[in-house]
Amino acid sequence: MRAKAIGLSLVCCLLASRAVADTEQWRVLPTNAPNVVYAIDLDSLERQGDVVRFRERLTYVVPDQTDPASGRLIKEKHMRRVMQCAQRTQGLLSGALYSDDHRMIEHVSFNPDSLTMSAIPAGSLAELELKLVCSQPAKARSAVKAAQP
Repeated sequence: MRAKAIGLSLVCCLLASRAVADTEQWRVLPTNAPNVVYAIDLDSLERQGDVVRFRERLTYVVPDQTDPASGRLIKEKHMRRVMQCAQRTQGLLSGALYSDDHRMIEHVSFNPDSLTMSAIPAGSLAELELKLVCSQPAKARSAVKAAQP
């Protein structure tokens, strides 16, 4: 009976993670770095007025950076970002590093109320990202957050 319960729990977890994966729509953006795949999850876009929040992922095809604290190779970086379209500024809400064995190395979050926004340089990958996320329409949401970064 205990094995059935564990098996059922495992199946439920797999189905839940599959449901999350089904709601992701990753758009790969071109970079000049041949070892990097950079993508934005278009299904994660949250827009209110001039402010857009979204998830992005940077994947190293062949990991070549080592996290100094853990000694593990960094395979992916996941970030939650915010951009103010008209002001052409960006900020980081949270970030996580994952090793080549898919284990989390580190996670950091920043307080949105004290977020430092920085200018988006012309001709940069961030500018391409700004054009993409700011051109997307707002999605209908049941609970709309205040339009702050």
